[in-house]
Amino acid sequence: MPDLDLLTSLAAAYQDGQAFGRIVRWLVLLAVGAGLVRRLVRGSFGPGFRRSPAGTVMGLVAVVAGLIFSFAHDTGRDDRETAQMRAGIVAGCRDSGTPQSFCDCYADEVVARTDHDPEKLEALKAELGRMTDPAHAPALLVRSAQACTAKVQPS
Repeated sequence: MPDLDLLTSLAAAYQDGQAFGRIVRWLVLLAVGAGLVRRLVRGSFGPGFRRSPAGTVMGLVAVVAGLIFSFAHDTGRDDRETAQMRAGIVAGCRDSGTPQSFCDCYADEVVARTDHDPEKLEALKAELGRMTDPAHAPALLVRSAQACTAKVQPS
């Protein structure tokens, strides 16, 4: 059986690397965009297409497209990951024989209480993996179950 602590630390390192790459990508795009805007404002054009006004404008268009793509990609991935995590919560809940309506409510509560953040959901999942006594479940899960018990009458 693989070492779960090792796998957890590797997964965390991978996520940290993704976050670092995202930050670097945004910083590079913003720095290049700022340089191109500065060139346009100062009118410091030179010989060749790359330093011409048309080349500078095309560079700005490429930077703006990169920023838009990065924003769409970064926000979309989190939504997909959150949806996958929610589906996993519902499936695990249903495996225990709990009614669908309660499981849907429970998953929605857990996702909402973690601010729809896949990293918080992963941390919660890791905490559950280390849990040895069900009586000491994370407070977030207990509050989510209590909220749904009040909302949904199990059948």
